[in-house]
Amino acid sequence: MTFSVTILGSSGSYAAPDNPCTGYLLRSPGATVLLDCGPGTVGPLQTEIDLLDLDAIVLTHCHPDHWMELPVLRNVFTYFAVRTGLPVFGTAETKALNDAVTISGRAETFDWTAIDPSSTIEIGDQSWSFTLADHPVETLGPTVVVDGKTFVFTSDSGPGWNFADAAPEIDLALADASHLSAFEG
Repeated sequence: MTFSVTILGSSGSYAAPDNPCTGYLLRSPGATVLLDCGPGTVGPLQTEIDLLDLDAIVLTHCHPDHWMELPVLRNVFTYFAVRTGLPVFGTAETKALNDAVTISGRAETFDWTAIDPSSTIEIGDQSWSFTLADHPVETLGPTVVVDGKTFVFTSDSGPGWNFADAAPEIDLALADASHLSAFEG
């Protein structure tokens, strides 16, 4: 297997009838990672993998269309496919919101690490780094390198962000482009 990116959902702001909000499955020989976990993504995720095969979750920012399916995954791993300590990497703001909606007193399903633009993480054979996106809240644009190949995701970013800031050479880029110019302003 080589590195692959599967689009689980790409709707911005709210899910479309046949398209969940933002969520991408990044697979390589040494890791299976969920990048963003917007509403509706758990369904298509299950058509791709057994949920217990997930190695980590990376969340780009605290807007609901990028992470609000995480409490659903927490329920899955608490009551149905029991596991604890699944690594989750996300901004401090995202963690605070998640903590506010998932108070239970049970064993911690997720092992949270707060990340920022200076963070670097290793998930199996995937090397992750981040740039700060042009967005009203702290938003991270991840760069993932696997076996010398580079993938970059813009996350929600405006014109103040540049691919050149992420990596000098990019093999695959994914741009989140959810608003038409008629809605800018």
